[in-house]
Amino acid sequence: MRVCPECGAVHSIETTVCSDCGFEFPIGEGKGGRRAPPQVDGGMVEIGGINSPERLAMLRQMSFRAMRNCRLSYQELQAYGALRQYKKGWAWHRFREQEAAPNDA
Repeated sequence: MRVCPECGAVHSIETTVCSDCGFEFPIGEGKGGRRAPPQVDGGMVEIGGINSPERLAMLRQMSFRAMRNCRLSYQELQAYGALRQYKKGWAWHRFREQEAAPNDA
């Protein structure tokens, strides 16, 4: 809960502006305060998704042992299984095994 110091209204912690008086809560101050993310100059570059040719080529060349040693997302496991013609439920079971295993990193 966040209490407005101007009017005493109670708001959720995500609130940045008081809806009653318009007071702007400072970012990064107080108990549990949030800090603004750093801003850097630069351009935006579109990155390939899971179905990008580069990512599919990487999955195609990956051996089963290599796949078991790295943590793939559920979508990557689905793509890997589709490339290897595994059954549809394989990715779900493999993802559950992967999440249950201790993180070695």
